[in-house]
Formats: sequence, C-alpha cells, structure tokens
Amino acid sequence: MFAAHAAFEIRLVAPFTIHYELPSTLLAAIRRSRVTAEGATLALDEFLNLDLPIVGATEASIASLTHDSFELAHRLGCSFYDAIFIALAERLDTQVLTADMKLYDRLISSTQRLLWLGDFDLP
Repeated sequence: MFAAHAAFEIRLVAPFTIHYELPSTLLAAIRRSRVTAEGATLALDEFLNLDLPIVGATEASIASLTHDSFELAHRLGCSFYDAIFIALAERLDTQVLTADMKLYDRLISSTQRLLWLGDFDLP
C-alpha cells in the first residue's frame, strides 16, 4: 500500500492520530505472530518516509476535526478514535480503508465511507 502511494497509484491521507495508530497496530500484529518484528519495522520505516499529507497539523484543524469526530461518534455509536478517520474521509470526500472487520461490519450500514482491506489485492 505504501509503495502504491509512493508511485502515485493511490492517494493516502491521514489524521494526526496515524502516528499512534500504525505503530500500535504493528505491535499488535507482532504479538499475534501476524508479522515478524523485522517486517513491522520495515513497514514503520516505509511509513515514516512517505510524503503523507497529515490533517490535524495545526491547532485549528485539530479542533475542527475533533468536533466533527465527536458528533460523528455520537451519531454512529462508534468510538471517538474510529470516528476521526471517518470524519476525515467525509471532509475529503473519500473513504477509509480498514483492516478492522468488526468496525466494518458494525458501521457499513450507517456509512459508505468504509472499505474493507480484504477486498483489495495489495502487494
């Protein structure tokens, strides 16, 4: 996925929380033996070297995204954290690519902003 972004095949945009989300997800994958520590470290390094637009880099944009996410979490009945990604997708008129099947199954009938990672053939 990161290579496809670097080659301009897809466009990735993330909220400021991505710097917490990705390392946490990679650590969980290591602990569940889904990826080796070396593979996770490579993925993290690749991510950190991306020219990735981050929304929420200023106090005003953090406040605006936080407000929108709070309202969305209340409306959808999801966590505030999950709502940050959906609110950003709404703001940019795009979709969220998720590997969280429980989230996808729970919210797909309430928002068309979610895409299931398993539906894509990624290298």
